[in-house]
Amino acid sequence: MQMKSVLLSFGLAFGASSLALAQSPDDDSRKTDVLPKVRVEATEDDVSEPYAGGQVARGAELGLLGSRDIFETPFNVTSFTAQAMADQQVTRVADIIKRDPSVQVVHSPSSFDQGFLIRGLRTTVASSSFDGGPGVLPSYAGNSSVGIERVEVIKGANTLLSGVSLSGLSIGGALNLVPKRATDTPVTSLTTQYDSHSQYGISGDLGRRFGSADQFGMRVNAFAQEGETAIDDANEDRHTVPGAPDSPPARARLFLDLGEDSYETRGLPTAAGIDGDFPLPKNPRLGSNFAQPFTFSDQRLRYVVARGEYDINEHLTLRASANRAHSEARALLSFGVITDADGTLDEYFQNYVAVDDTYAFTAGLTARFTTGPIEHELVFSAVQAKGRNAQYGIYDGAEGSVAPVHSNLYDPARPPPPTDLFFMDYDDADGPLNQGFRNENPTIALADTLAMLEDRLQLTLGVRQQRISWGYFDASLGGAYVEAYDDKAYTPAAAVLFKPYDRVSIYGNYIESLESGPSAPDEAINRGEIFSPSRNWQTEAGVKVDWGQFGATADVFQIVRPSGLLDPVTHVFSVNGKQRNRGMEVNVFGELAGIVRLNGGVQYLEPKLIDTQDGTFDGNEAPGVARLSIALSAEADVPAVSGLTVTGDVSRRGSTYVDDANTRKAPGFTLVDVGLRYAFHLWDRPAVLRGGVNNVFNEDGGTLDNFFLMTPRTYQLSASMDF
Repeated sequence: MQMKSVLLSFGLAFGASSLALAQSPDDDSRKTDVLPKVRVEATEDDVSEPYAGGQVARGAELGLLGSRDIFETPFNVTSFTAQAMADQQVTRVADIIKRDPSVQVVHSPSSFDQGFLIRGLRTTVASSSFDGGPGVLPSYAGNSSVGIERVEVIKGANTLLSGVSLSGLSIGGALNLVPKRATDTPVTSLTTQYDSHSQYGISGDLGRRFGSADQFGMRVNAFAQEGETAIDDANEDRHTVPGAPDSPPARARLFLDLGEDSYETRGLPTAAGIDGDFPLPKNPRLGSNFAQPFTFSDQRLRYVVARGEYDINEHLTLRASANRAHSEARALLSFGVITDADGTLDEYFQNYVAVDDTYAFTAGLTARFTTGPIEHELVFSAVQAKGRNAQYGIYDGAEGSVAPVHSNLYDPARPPPPTDLFFMDYDDADGPLNQGFRNENPTIALADTLAMLEDRLQLTLGVRQQRISWGYFDASLGGAYVEAYDDKAYTPAAAVLFKPYDRVSIYGNYIESLESGPSAPDEAINRGEIFSPSRNWQTEAGVKVDWGQFGATADVFQIVRPSGLLDPVTHVFSVNGKQRNRGMEVNVFGELAGIVRLNGGVQYLEPKLIDTQDGTFDGNEAPGVARLSIALSAEADVPAVSGLTVTGDVSRRGSTYVDDANTRKAPGFTLVDVGLRYAFHLWDRPAVLRGGVNNVFNEDGGTLDNFFLMTPRTYQLSASMDF
């Protein structure tokens, strides 16, 4: 899809909607928010109201337990609103979740891939739920937040709540993306955006309810962004079109989400690995690029999610859903390997096509009843999730591949593009599989929430039986499928919440989790060896306080998981130790004096290695995990100028070790973003102008994972208008 075709589509869509508006009375009650909150009255699927200040929501979807008020749940969760994403000019999931101190993004924004840590443990966007269902989202960095009403971050082990994701990585936490739906008030908005270095974007949001009593709804979003990036010789194009029809808010409710998301890059580098025992090289000039301009990645996702609810009576509700997602990737990628402290780098290439298919089916029943003074909410759920990844590729040394390039971080080589390169296409994905995997995660779960003492005391007990079946396609066997493991486990959970006062909640939980086993890294002599799933557990205690306009949470937690370690002498990778993350989190959110809004907090972690083989690394810190993380977003209205708001974001990530032996340490970094927002009326229609500067001090940062390039200082401008 080219930009001009997107502009034409927007013109037709918004021209038609403007005619419709011209034929209807003006609604003076429309909010000045460009992306208004979603709430469909009288449905059990209501999106929770924003908390004071509008940056986070008062509630979140907790998987098996359903939608809960954050002050009424014994778990820690942050739910970012669409308004927060609009005001901070973010269009990617990663750009909003990094504003939670418990989340650390561990890949550069310039990378085509995207991973992050929650409570110091790795997960990906592909581990996330979409409207409560698994297996929809890809892991690439272009993963769009357009068309999303809430981005919910559930912190800590969560197998009971969400099950094991198809990626198998969610022990430290998980995400749930809640799509926008039609509101009682018609929505027609248009936003244009410019990022420095010639990135142009445009997005539209159209929502209507119709029928004799407005019982049917439709919400459609569209987004396109194209142009050069802040990284030298690199381009990035993104296009997203999600749609969400829904049925009457009655006894039976139906919801449908479908969409297409594409992400194309040219010359964007991935992270570079460190090969050897030498001091870490200094970061290169911000914006520099070791990748060759002829590298590329074209990725596309199509998905459909159907979900239904039926109230048998006031005590029983049936639920069912079905998800289907298909994604394709065609790429010529480069991977850098740094071999000395002077930045000497060898750039290797991979030319491949990958196809992913995922399916998920869910059925559940909620029963509400009373036994004496105790009220029960009993929930049963059964899920069948399947995934298949197939890759067909040409690697270094094979005929038609690109020869490695000897280069340097500080003076990248630029050889002429190869003239005889064979670019794979989807038509080539019909031969023997080069690599890939297939997995299946069936599960059943049962949980009961017992409420007593007029809901001041709540006890949640539950258990999930989870099975993980995983295997791979072996190129040496002509692409034959080889089963690596087929294991199952029961993972229990218990949680309690007590409200000694109306505005104070004290809670605690014990919850176990299950995750897919690791595989030996490239630098191990047993490279590629796959290990069985591991059981993990978490204990947590905390307090939540709600002052009405301002809220705060504080907690302490411990997560213990088996961990894989690379022997520094034998270079054999094995699961022979544990990682114990002990931490403390403090979060604040809300509005002060009616003009100042805050959201953020601090996380302090002790990520220790314990019970390692022969005690070699006992007491060392887990590599890639920062002890201190701070993230704070603030904005203040300027009383002297109606509609003018000053915004700012500060985030700090502490230093991290890059090896199990703790012999090398990467420095921490602090990022500062500032901005202005001006809300006004144009032709009696709400409009907003936004401007911002990201990475104001051009901080060159460090590394949380492999060596990666930080994004330099960039400027953003956007204009939004409701029609």
